[in-house]
Amino acid sequence: MYNDFRTCWKCGKTKPAKQFWQESRQCRECVARATAKRRTERVKKWAENVKKEYGLSFALSERRVGHEHSEANRLAESMVPKSAKDTWSKWLAIYGEFAIPGSMVPGFIAVTSQNGLPLFWIALFVFASGLLLSGVAERLRVSRDTAVIDLANALLRDRLKLVEAELVEYLRFYTTPDWRVLRASVIRRRGRICQKCGLKISSWRDVTVDHIRPRSRYPKLALDPSNLQVLCRSCNSAKGDSDETG
Repeated sequence: MYNDFRTCWKCGKTKPAKQFWQESRQCRECVARATAKRRTERVKKWAENVKKEYGLSFALSERRVGHEHSEANRLAESMVPKSAKDTWSKWLAIYGEFAIPGSMVPGFIAVTSQNGLPLFWIALFVFASGLLLSGVAERLRVSRDTAVIDLANALLRDRLKLVEAELVEYLRFYTTPDWRVLRASVIRRRGRICQKCGLKISSWRDVTVDHIRPRSRYPKLALDPSNLQVLCRSCNSAKGDSDETG
């Protein structure tokens, strides 16, 4: 029976072996707590870096910043014109991509064969030229790449400022008296029953009033009672900004 129990070195509690991850000396509960703590610290550090780097008052998620970064790069790429030098860079890079790996097989065949010296020198020439032209292509791209990166950074900063302004407006709406009165009215009329999963919402913290048609896309329906539904917090999170009712 003793082998079926272990003592967690973190919390000091003796628990059944099934509450441990394989040969781990920590129980699953302690592992989960430590993982959550590391995740919270990482998110907090990320938030502080984003606020400091872009001069924001609100921290944005990694996913949102990543999306805005991709959009900024796409716009910058389309706004910076390409020159003849960039066209040459493209074709030289293509040659290098095919020449370097393509010369490997002939070179191997030349080394293993008895009369493969001419083929070896050809393969060596193709490999060296591919390597050289790849370097040339990279140097030709430097000026435009630098311009794209600088413009993308400027666009990203502007886009994040716009997102911050939208977030401020979004949060301000939920503090207005009109919304507070309407929210209380909807909960009182429909009760603390989630209109999606049908379960009773036991905790007031989990009671949310959701816009069926998202306020971001349908601002005129923000205070329309017919556009509101009571959802539990998990169902509201799963719904996101989709147009669906319970």
